[in-house]
Order: sequence, then structure tokens, then C-alpha cells
Amino acid sequence: MASKNLTPFQKELSEIAKKVKEFRNTSEGMVIGVIYKNPDVLFDTNLDTKDFMNEIYKIYFTIAQELIIKEKKKSLDLMTVGLYLEQHPKLKAKYDAYGGYDTLK
Repeated sequence: MASKNLTPFQKELSEIAKKVKEFRNTSEGMVIGVIYKNPDVLFDTNLDTKDFMNEIYKIYFTIAQELIIKEKKKSLDLMTVGLYLEQHPKLKAKYDAYGGYDTLK
């Protein structure tokens, strides 16, 4: 539907949807930040990759979950994440495309 044909109500809904998406992206980023600073929180949550709408945060969450829960690592530092990604080239390509560890900073 062309944007100039939208009713005022439809325009308002569109603006609200944009704001919700923006807030969700910020919230997802904060959750990932908490996880990477304190990986033990993964044991106290039931989060799943399906809970993240933004692809970048799905990637970072997947890495954290694999390392902390499945591989029982204690931290998500640059070296630990790097060694893990060397064994997972497809995941590494996506991780690198999103800015890698620098994005987490």
C-alpha cells in the first residue's frame, strides 16, 4: 500500500511499530551486553534464539549459549569466542559481518 494512501490511523500504527522495533533492538542489545559481561546469567534464564528478532543478537546469543551452556566455558572473552568461531566458519562469517567482538564493546 502506498504511504500517501494510508489513513491517519494506519500512519500512527506504522510510527508505533517503528518505535517498538527501535526499543526492542535496544533491549536485545542490552540483554546481550549483560550476558557477555556476566555469562552465568544464562543459567538463570530460559532465553532462546527465537526470543531475538534482530539477527545480530541471535548470532551473539547463539555463541554465548554454545560456549557457556554446552561447552561449559567460564567466560566470553575475545580468545574463547575466537577459538570457538574457528571451528564454525559459517557462524564466524556472520559474526565478522556484524563487527565481531568490537560490536560487543
